[in-house]
Amino acid sequence: MRRLSLLLFPAILVILLLPGCAGRPPAYEHLYEGLIEELAPPDAGVLAGRRIVLDPGHGGAFDGAVGVDSLTEAEVNLGVALYLWGLLSEAGADVMLTRSTDRDFLPDSTGETADDLAVRVQRANAFAPDVFLSIHHNASPEYNRGKNAVELYYRADDPLASLELAVDLHTHLARNLGIDETGIRPGTYFVLRRSTAGAAVLGEASYISHPAVEERLRIAAKQQLEAEAYYLGLVSYFSRGVPVIDTVGTTGETMTAPGAVVCRITPAAGVPVDPASITASVDRRTLTPVLLSGGIAAFDLPADLPNGPHELRIRASSVAGATGVLGPLHIVIDRPAAFILPLPRQVPAPGEPRLVRVLVLDGEGRPVADGTSVTAEGPAKELMAVRTRGGTAAFEISPEAKGTLTVSAGGAASGISIEPLPSAAGAVVRPIDALTGMPVAGASAILEGGGHQSAGEDGLIRLSPSDSLPLTVKAPGYRYLFEGTAADTAFMEPLFGGALHGMRISIDPDGGGPDDAGRGAGGLRGASVDLALARILETALEAGGAAVLLARTGEEPISIHERIFRVNAFGSDMALQLRCGGAAAGDSCAFLHYPGSARGTALADSIAASAALIPPCGGVCVRGSAELFLQQTACPATVFLAGSLDDQRTETLFRSPRWMRLQVQALLRGILSWAGGDRFAPVEMAVRVVTDDGSPVVLAAVTIDGAVTLLTGDDGTAVFTCFEAGTHGCLVSVPDAAPLLLRIEAGSGPIECILP
Repeated sequence: MRRLSLLLFPAILVILLLPGCAGRPPAYEHLYEGLIEELAPPDAGVLAGRRIVLDPGHGGAFDGAVGVDSLTEAEVNLGVALYLWGLLSEAGADVMLTRSTDRDFLPDSTGETADDLAVRVQRANAFAPDVFLSIHHNASPEYNRGKNAVELYYRADDPLASLELAVDLHTHLARNLGIDETGIRPGTYFVLRRSTAGAAVLGEASYISHPAVEERLRIAAKQQLEAEAYYLGLVSYFSRGVPVIDTVGTTGETMTAPGAVVCRITPAAGVPVDPASITASVDRRTLTPVLLSGGIAAFDLPADLPNGPHELRIRASSVAGATGVLGPLHIVIDRPAAFILPLPRQVPAPGEPRLVRVLVLDGEGRPVADGTSVTAEGPAKELMAVRTRGGTAAFEISPEAKGTLTVSAGGAASGISIEPLPSAAGAVVRPIDALTGMPVAGASAILEGGGHQSAGEDGLIRLSPSDSLPLTVKAPGYRYLFEGTAADTAFMEPLFGGALHGMRISIDPDGGGPDDAGRGAGGLRGASVDLALARILETALEAGGAAVLLARTGEEPISIHERIFRVNAFGSDMALQLRCGGAAAGDSCAFLHYPGSARGTALADSIAASAALIPPCGGVCVRGSAELFLQQTACPATVFLAGSLDDQRTETLFRSPRWMRLQVQALLRGILSWAGGDRFAPVEMAVRVVTDDGSPVVLAAVTIDGAVTLLTGDDGTAVFTCFEAGTHGCLVSVPDAAPLLLRIEAGSGPIECILP
């Protein structure tokens, strides 16, 4: 028996050493073991006087990531920041903590993360720091307890100073924390993109979701170790001689014409400045310096700089590759008025004031700055004063006024002849938003006989005396108004309850160029399906009143970082990435969201609820993901993975124009539900297209309010699920016949369109 046990022992040992199903976190031999560099004091003056903001992430109502044994990121972030504050202060730096206790910055009864972050950034920017460092510890959204890494994110629009700082911090964190997996990435986190510091970085020194990391970070000495690594990175950064840049003279005041901005660039840490690196930008236009003696550089502002406010940034690097930044400086160009030109006059609606509008230009023919004072003396010697906007000014006069209106601005003056309004004018229609009462832009009246009359610059539709009322009115983002109006006001109902009005939406079709984003056996590319779907969705969203950006418009190859940059630069309110065919074989559909984004999660849930009705989405999975598109877009975002092109049935489905439009409607409905809330109250609307003998018309194109087009099925029916009850315009198009515009009523049962 003893011999048998000895024989079994090696086998048992092998079994114990085999990895189990759950797996164990990999061992890190020197994880937070100790500082391997000497923590020597910096050279005199390297940190002295440098202004540094430390932002311990989270706090108060926001715990941040939580370890398996309940250690919160918020308390570790603060511990590291306090140790780092002490080290930097002792070295002579001027240091500010955005928080020094376990607190948040929420207004009363508000729980939005953005409110807390906005206060932090406001406090930090008011300090005018050389460096902004936000201290965090990461977590795996997939609950992978074995994941661990050092990750540094630099302000994405600053690949100079912020990236340089990230590189130095990364070097010393990676060197001293005993973590092999590391990375440096552009970041668009709120605190980074809103920071005006010379360099802004967010550090994720390790993953608190890793049990071994959590165990060590419970110990104050390990938090101190991390602070020392950050400290060494900051010493390294400033030891490379970050130049100090100060303006000379009155930069920042209003200029009556573009002139020169003069600055002094002072070397630091005994490292010379590289003269070839000195540059400036105004509103992203690069300026070349004139270098003078004594470290003085002058920048001539472009002569064609428009009147109004501008932002100026000045940069200079040391020969050791450390960049100093000054700005943004705010400059206002205010050239005096030189010309006053009358603008075309239009007949007002009954009861509306009569306006005389003028364009005020400077001596170079450019509109004067907003807020320029303009005065006028009327025919009856009455005095009026207004201020310009976009170079224009408007004066209200009586309909019966006759004579000369004398308009003055600065040293310019112009006499404008005024005649009484003609009495034989036709009707004037003012389109008004029925919800807000605001004027509607871009409206047109559809007249009898097939003609139309578009609104003028003032938003009024002017009809000739022969045009009869009522008439049909349509405007982008609004339903058809078939009664037109028998009065002078057309109350327009916003499409989709106005849910999309003013929204900025980005759609990113996956793939492009050599990236097929999946390819079916029949040769269909996922990238082609994504782009076709994106274009149809773009049309529907724009028709509903949204501004839309396609991150990819053709077959150009675009990196993920460029896609993210485009989405963020657009100022998007939401972003949707399309990956048709991107799901794993055997899956149907999935919606991904960033786990830390409550609105992103709600967006994914909302669209998933609608898309689940359309094949191949027989079942929809909604899950968190930390992939870059979700992590680095500055707005709520979701990724849509629809089916797999490994399945021939899915490829056949994706080739169908009818499927594509049904899928667009599902995505649109989900977006509307997320954006509109209570304003979005759709009803199901079945439109059946038949011939005069009752035969169904298959694949007829049915378009509602110029926004959504569906193709009829075998029974001649198209079912719309994203329009509100009430009156709509239905345009029916079939081959070999002129499109037919019909008035329909949604919410009253099936609708039958009989084609002649």
